[in-house]
Amino acid sequence: MATLILADGTRFSGQSFGATLPATGEVVFATHMFGHQQLITDPAYRGRIVCFTYPLIGNVGINEADMASDGAQVAGLVIQSLCDLPSNWLCTRTLPDFLADQDTPALHGLDTRALTRHIRAHGVQKGRICPSEPTPADWEALAAYAEADLVAQVTCSAPYNLTGDGPRIAVLDLGVDKPLLEMLTSLGCNTTVYPACTSAKTILADCDGVVLSGGPGDPAAQSGLLNTVGALMQSRPVLGIGLGFQLMVLARGGGLMRLQHGRHGNQPVREVDTGRCQQAAHRCLYAPDAQRLPQGARITHVNLNDGGVAGLDFGDGARGVLFQPEADSDALTKLVHELPRDGIPPPLRRSPSL
Repeated sequence: MATLILADGTRFSGQSFGATLPATGEVVFATHMFGHQQLITDPAYRGRIVCFTYPLIGNVGINEADMASDGAQVAGLVIQSLCDLPSNWLCTRTLPDFLADQDTPALHGLDTRALTRHIRAHGVQKGRICPSEPTPADWEALAAYAEADLVAQVTCSAPYNLTGDGPRIAVLDLGVDKPLLEMLTSLGCNTTVYPACTSAKTILADCDGVVLSGGPGDPAAQSGLLNTVGALMQSRPVLGIGLGFQLMVLARGGGLMRLQHGRHGNQPVREVDTGRCQQAAHRCLYAPDAQRLPQGARITHVNLNDGGVAGLDFGDGARGVLFQPEADSDALTKLVHELPRDGIPPPLRRSPSL
């Protein structure tokens, strides 16, 4: 019998699968009804123990086409019912085998409804997966847990290029996922991906527009990036996604708030200008505080579940969204289509002193 323990002393029992190891992280619940492999391998979930509210997981197995990164990113996984005999023509291995290979512990047979209700009522908190009965050492490890620099763990180690004949797009890799890069490639962009520590001067030397990717962790822990983000916003059209958007808010002097239980899963979003509604994937625990928006910023998208801010237009070609720019979202397409295709950066603003 394995156990999930929470910082407030609550415990849930289940059975272990994947790696038989302990793991500590913030426990969140995700409401996705599909795309579970993409979430498990999404760098935005680095350091998180994820509870899936959808009851049956593993029935389609793991395949190479749906990897959002090169491996599992979650700290741990919690599900209700495990299917270890998948049926899918793309499947190459089972979920338990994949998690074991990735040293990622997981629990099944746990009451995920009770866990979800607990998080909704008491908020996201630290938790620890214990392969057996928790020991005093497990409780001590949970109490001592502090989130590391998760962006440093997921960003690329060196710049790399994805060739295209369209605008030159620079991606600041805060935890970029493969689907975003595939979308840029499908739009014909000549994309260069830079590590998170890259200076604004280096990025601006060879780009028409910038994408600040999504990523994991508390945006306040990335205060060292604010000068870089601010300089990019002054000099090029910028689209921020998830963590990248949150850093844009902070760089412009706005405020963020920690959500009670976050937005994890496909949730409805309304575009303010058109009234158009769409379902979009959210992966965030922090959102702009509507009472402390940056000066001149305009709300472009609203989350219909909680009424909170889901997108902002900062002016001068800078905008951001908290949700993933999937095929039914035009945020990324707008950025690309509004850029010149002659390789000359648009003279939107003066270049800052870097």
